Amino acid sequence: MGVNKDSGQITVFLSIILLSVIILAGVLVDASRVSSGESLVRSAVSSAARSVLAGYGSRLKESYGLFAFDAANEEELEDTVKYYLEKNLQIDGNGAVAGASIDLYGFRIESINVSAVQNLSENKAFKHQILEYMKYRAPKELVEGFVERLKAFRDMGRMSAAYSKKVSLDKIMGRLDKSQQSLKRYVDGAGKDTDRYINGFNLNGVWQQAFNDYLNRNSDLKATGEELGRLEGELGELQQESISTGLSGQESDGVPDPQDRINFLTNERNILVDRIAGLNSSINETWKNLRYSLTDEYTAPNEKAVRDIDKIIEAGKNAEELISGLESFLKSGFTGNGDFVMNLGEDLNRIKGLLLTGQQAAGLLKSLGNNKQILDQLVEKLDMLKSRSIGGNGSLMDSGGMMDDIRKLVSEYDNHIEYSYEKPDKGNKADDPRKDKAG
Repeated sequence: MGVNKDSGQITVFLSIILLSVIILAGVLVDASRVSSGESLVRSAVSSAARSVLAGYGSRLKESYGLFAFDAANEEELEDTVKYYLEKNLQIDGNGAVAGASIDLYGFRIESINVSAVQNLSENKAFKHQILEYMKYRAPKELVEGFVERLKAFRDMGRMSAAYSKKVSLDKIMGRLDKSQQSLKRYVDGAGKDTDRYINGFNLNGVWQQAFNDYLNRNSDLKATGEELGRLEGELGELQQESISTGLSGQESDGVPDPQDRINFLTNERNILVDRIAGLNSSINETWKNLRYSLTDEYTAPNEKAVRDIDKIIEAGKNAEELISGLESFLKSGFTGNGDFVMNLGEDLNRIKGLLLTGQQAAGLLKSLGNNKQILDQLVEKLDMLKSRSIGGNGSLMDSGGMMDDIRKLVSEYDNHIEYSYEKPDKGNKADDPRKDKAG
């Protein structure tokens, strides 16, 4: 059997060819990776630049056509571009791929150089930009302003009539404000030193304390009167005994002299008489304080508050009629003065809120009327209480539980009335919208 000298040549040939193909494929893949990476970098840089430019000054752009943004220095600008570039390339500050385990491209930011094309601090560039923009903006503004003035002249008469109605409404609101301030003073005593106001009745239990003091003083007077009566009885007996026995100024068989006892009782009687006189005077003063200062003087604030509420309701009705007419007038057409209609409409809505606040005061009428009746009944019962005192000795005839009736009346008085209001703005001729429409 012969030997084939060409055995194994094909394997060697294929190995050489395969190695070349693998090297070629690797070169092509790497070239593609570099080309793709370069494209990604260019796109990332462009996106980062646009992100920085998105922070331009909107007011400069709208008013002067200047497309500019604020950067303190080039280093700050470079840091901002680097931040956006890292986000676009998905790498961190050290070049590592954020959130991935395979670094396909191996991106690294070695250095960034950012230079502003123009600086607005240079007068030449600043002036050039503004002049370029004003070539188109100035004619537009002039035309639009002229058209707006024509529309304003067309509605001048209607604006004047609307403003006149508004001035009349402001006058009503001014009168309403005075009544509201007055009502607030009568309810809470605000605005000036007011001794008597609605919520001040029996404040901190002052009335109840004075009434209890009045009753206690009458009880003291009654007890003192009874003590005086007992003492006078004993004194009368001693005096009668002294007259009948004819003993005076001497002791007999160790028995005290009756005259000494008579003198002692006479002195005690004088003390009780003086005390009774003082109690009577104090009781009278306490009753007067209850009857007038703590009761009757609170009637006037309740009555005056009712009058103020009537004025507030009346002014509210007149204001509502004016508002309704003015709203209908505005709806009839102000084609060229949308701002005027909008501003006046907002004022009317605000005034409506004030009117509702004023009309809510009508709910106070019931409470105030009840307070007035309670005060009248208290005055009547206090007069009856004084007249039923027996002989000025402190004994009070409490027929029908009058004491309990008085305490109940005091507890039913409403001294927690809440009233607040917002001060309306008064009209001002300086706010006349016609003043800037001429010329």
